[in-house]
Amino acid sequence: MGVEGIDSSDSIADSFGEEELMFNPLNDAVWNGRDVQLSIEKHQRLALISQFYQKALQMQEEVQKGGMMSSARFNHELFPEQNKMLLLPDELTPILKTSSKHHRSSNESRYFTTDGVTREGMAITFINGMDNTFKEAFSSAEYLRTLGTDMRIEGIYNHTNGVVLDFLEVFGLNYLGYSPKTADLLVKKWTHFHKINKDNPHAKCLHICHSQGTLHTENALKALPKEIRNRIIVVSIAPAKVVPDKLCYRSYNYASKNDVVHYGEDLVMQLLVDHSVHDEDFRQKIIDKLHENKSELIFLEPHKDAEGLDHDINSPTYLKVIEKHIREYHSCNGKYR
Repeated sequence: MGVEGIDSSDSIADSFGEEELMFNPLNDAVWNGRDVQLSIEKHQRLALISQFYQKALQMQEEVQKGGMMSSARFNHELFPEQNKMLLLPDELTPILKTSSKHHRSSNESRYFTTDGVTREGMAITFINGMDNTFKEAFSSAEYLRTLGTDMRIEGIYNHTNGVVLDFLEVFGLNYLGYSPKTADLLVKKWTHFHKINKDNPHAKCLHICHSQGTLHTENALKALPKEIRNRIIVVSIAPAKVVPDKLCYRSYNYASKNDVVHYGEDLVMQLLVDHSVHDEDFRQKIIDKLHENKSELIFLEPHKDAEGLDHDINSPTYLKVIEKHIREYHSCNGKYR
């Protein structure tokens, strides 16, 4: 492991080119209706996404009652007409902005901190998943403080527009590489950590992200230069997308075997493969990237007390792995070589 005194400089492989590292097929394709075939009108796509959401809720209830969920069923039932499900970013952003003015939790994404001590050259950051009120996000950060640290948690609140529009944001913006404002908060937080530790080159920030927060985390990392990315250790819990190890100093991605949220990455990638007008080499690059990402996903046996999809960050399934990373971070005083 990359603790002080042990060289793990190849945690970002020098042979992994910057262009390849930043490859995002969902962003590199021109999402303007030309590269992806959209055969129906905008209002019809909105209606289909509403149907998608209702079906997802139904399937979730079945799982919570003990039903089985396979990736084949997930793909078949939720995306029977994949090419008709896409909202373009320029269509979705105004919808989210309008909704946020009226939603019960209109608070914007912003910083917060828990109680706790600060230590030179160390920081633990956290970003929550979708459909979390500020109170729920703060509670999750407080929970993390019970897992082996007396340090304060420096939170980034990923605000909610309500579960339906959060869902649209995930598939219509975040998977495409867009995280308006939320990713900027992460970028500023990590840039500040880098600047105040300019004379401490081995200082690292431990970042814990949950669900949709993994998408914002990846989008923020891709906006940063290598010297700042190499300051960040990522621990992804129940990720919506795998954060690649080569994108930061080190990345660990954990999902319960009961969780299906990580299949979102598969579905969106398959959408592009099936309906992009790019050549075969581009399609193969997408497939290879997905396989590479998924090879880094660590599946955990659900705890006997886990509930439903076992997706919550405070599920007992994830307790030991989170605690392990926090304690390791403390054991080397946040310094990794």
